[in-house]
Amino acid sequence: MRASLLAAGTALVSCSPGGSGQTEQQVPSESATGGQPATVLLSGDSITEGWHATTEESSFRGIVEEWLADGGAGSVTGTFRAGFTVQEVAKGFEVPPGVDLAVVELGTNDIGRNNAVGTFGVQYAAYLDDLEEASPDVRLVCLGVWYPASDRTAAFDAVIEGECTSRGGVFQPLSGLFGEPDLRGPEGEPTWLGDSDTFHPNDAGHERIAEIVKERIAALDNAPQGHSPARLAVGRRVVAN
Repeated sequence: MRASLLAAGTALVSCSPGGSGQTEQQVPSESATGGQPATVLLSGDSITEGWHATTEESSFRGIVEEWLADGGAGSVTGTFRAGFTVQEVAKGFEVPPGVDLAVVELGTNDIGRNNAVGTFGVQYAAYLDDLEEASPDVRLVCLGVWYPASDRTAAFDAVIEGECTSRGGVFQPLSGLFGEPDLRGPEGEPTWLGDSDTFHPNDAGHERIAEIVKERIAALDNAPQGHSPARLAVGRRVVAN
């Protein structure tokens, strides 16, 4: 994927609004030497996998991985798959131990499938508990759902924000970006994961998400230490939406 990252994975096929297939990969980088966390986990669905950026490198995950590697991060892993809910990610991937920072982008498929907010809250909390059990010092960056703004979207985001910040993490909603039409589509353009749709972020959308994630990570770095700030986790890649 880039000189500092080694990628190997097997193809996975899943469903996502307008989606095609996706990949699951483990991406170790060179040993940490700078200010970046030694180990990072990127956990999510099709947004994290990179639907429908033109290339994997132009996806938000690709941009963030390169930024982390350039900053001296030791390893970046992804646990993501298109179409997966938080419960499916929790059951489908082993939680990696020893993670310093975890970026969690889950809930879009839960709201898309009309899962109950209360049930989602229990499952999301359990997943963050699993991350903390495997990595007691993990810091969390939690992204809201990639969905149009509405009362229901706000309810899902409130669950994510509450569970994340109660653990010292930082939260960032995405519905505002979803509402910017220039950050999605157009439909039918070729990408590294099939033809684009009008739901997933395009290159500009992925770039904006990446910039937000980098800002959130920086906010963690500047947060007072005492109660652990959000955590970034690196892991296998799976995308859902």
